Amino acid sequence: MAQELFQTEQLAATQMACLRTCPLQHWYRCPDFYYARREVPRLEDDLAAFQMDVWQQAQHILWCRRQGHWIANPGRFTCPGCDYADLCLQSIQINDERVPVGYTRIDDSQPELQ
Repeated sequence: MAQELFQTEQLAATQMACLRTCPLQHWYRCPDFYYARREVPRLEDDLAAFQMDVWQQAQHILWCRRQGHWIANPGRFTCPGCDYADLCLQSIQINDERVPVGYTRIDDSQPELQ
């Protein structure tokens, strides 16, 4: 019993020493020390509700495509690299007579395909 306790304490001390000297290697060797996996039960009703949500989203996207409307997803994490963030975030209305500064109106968006 005393021998097992000593070995356990020695192993814990070794792990802590490794953790202090090389945390990345400790993370790689002992992932259970950092992460835990548990099962999350899902009921059939939950799965059916999720399936309906996905179907409704798909129907909405298809409807928007038919109407020529594109859903904006503005947010501070999605817009920094977007060339159209200024148009999207300010809700600027664009029509044939009013083209925003810095943009040009073209009739054929893909001339290379002709």
